[in-house]
Amino acid sequence: MQRVLGINNNDLSELWYQKNPDGSIEYSRLGLTTYRAMFDKVGIDIDEITTVEEHQMAVKKSAAVSAKGN
Repeated sequence: MQRVLGINNNDLSELWYQKNPDGSIEYSRLGLTTYRAMFDKVGIDIDEITTVEEHQMAVKKSAAVSAKGN
């Protein structure tokens, strides 16, 4: 596993959130800045997202709505 600037190159999610041992996630400042507005546009409260799976679903929903708008 190669790391650059303390980030695992195979898992860039570390930029946006930290995975906790219990399976929950905590967004970084960058993650909150990146995703809050995007999720708000589709009615998702980022503060309610607690797992990687919920995050992935929120990203998919946001992308789908964005694609329909273009």
